[in-house]
Amino acid sequence: MHRASRFTVLLATAVLLTTLPAQANEAPATLSLTDCVQRALQHNFDIELGRFDTANARESIAIARAGFDPTLHASSTRQGSRQEGASFAASTWDTRLGASQHLVTGANVSVSTSLYRNRNYLTTPPGSNLSYNSDVSLSLSQPLLKGAGLAYNRAALAQARLGSDRAGLLYRGTMMDTVRATEIAYFELHFARRQLAVRHQSLAAARQLYEENKTKRDTGVLTDLEVLTAEVGVATQQRNVLLAEQELHDREDGLRALIGQFALEAPLGETGFTTAEVETLAVDRTFERAKAAQPEYLATKSSIEQLQIEADSARRNRLPELNLATTLGYNTERDHAGDALENLPGSEGYNWQVGLELTYPIGSRGDRARLRQATNSLGHARLQLRRLEQDILVQARISVRAITTNREAVQVAALASQLGVKQYDLEKARFDAGLSTARRVLDAQTDLDTARVNELSSQVALLVSIVQLRRLEGRSLDGYALPSP
Repeated sequence: MHRASRFTVLLATAVLLTTLPAQANEAPATLSLTDCVQRALQHNFDIELGRFDTANARESIAIARAGFDPTLHASSTRQGSRQEGASFAASTWDTRLGASQHLVTGANVSVSTSLYRNRNYLTTPPGSNLSYNSDVSLSLSQPLLKGAGLAYNRAALAQARLGSDRAGLLYRGTMMDTVRATEIAYFELHFARRQLAVRHQSLAAARQLYEENKTKRDTGVLTDLEVLTAEVGVATQQRNVLLAEQELHDREDGLRALIGQFALEAPLGETGFTTAEVETLAVDRTFERAKAAQPEYLATKSSIEQLQIEADSARRNRLPELNLATTLGYNTERDHAGDALENLPGSEGYNWQVGLELTYPIGSRGDRARLRQATNSLGHARLQLRRLEQDILVQARISVRAITTNREAVQVAALASQLGVKQYDLEKARFDAGLSTARRVLDAQTDLDTARVNELSSQVALLVSIVQLRRLEGRSLDGYALPSP
């Protein structure tokens, strides 16, 4: 009876461990880490939200370019008038057409033409007088101090381009964060599944001990205290199983939320630990890689370039406003509209104007304050970059130290797990020979469970530290197909 009971428990345990990873009526396919990451890159909320930011940043370039697009102007006005007691009435019809454009030098150029019809109605004696005036003119207004220069007038476009680059870098950082979170969630899910298997195995062993103690009590070998001790051990292991199941379900939901949207009931396939391969570690190399490829660091440098452009523009705005304005035009007057337009190019009527206009606010307190603000913002960003460099250096030291420590911890945990198995087998053999107690067997089982879970935890810690290092160095996306922004 004793051997049959032990065989039954071991058989049930083997069946349970075989069917445990499926957690469903049908065993789903294997779920690889690569599959999880690719699904996250396609369906994660943060990544989809980031696409809107990058799209808006690209549109900012078009908005900045629109400032140099030509503008068409057209108008047509008709009006009439007659003064009280006058012997005539008048009516006019003014039609104008023109175009203007802002140039990268800061100049505003406009060209316009018009046709003006004037008609006077005589009341005594009745009659009318009709004439048509046409003109064409070219105007240029060029800033000479404030608002002048290619760099000043291209500042908005340059900032928009840097903003687009910065948004792309931050979007890449979002993808890296998603990949890191997905990889960690995948490893933690596999840990939770393996931990649950360990808990079920311990529960089976506790039940086996309980059944053996009842048998020995019935034969007068053990007391009721030993049976009660074994029963408490079963209850403890049942509680551990419940907690492990709760953690497993939490890990499953966490991974599902990263790789899909509201697919919280979707089955997850079998998981596994990847091989922890790490090249030779060096803090200096990690530090240089992070500065060369980490999106947040590069985005901060782009932000500094934007602020530098803003400071240069603010410095230019302190200058007085001095504009050169020129106008050249021709005009003609005829009795018919066609003649007025036809004779306009060769007309002897003309007008021109050249002038300078100076505007200078006394003190320029506003412009000076804006320059100080821009300079302060630039200094603030540069200091942030320095702090970020220090943070990267600290993280590099921590990451290298963590991987080195965790690699050793994996080996130590594996040895501890082997020792726990041998100690449990020895204690169980002593108990079967009547040389130990149920309490000591349960303590050995607890130590074995702890060693096995610690071994799993050390493996996860090593994998997570590798993931963190890859994120720090900006290499999280290596090997994955990236979605278009």
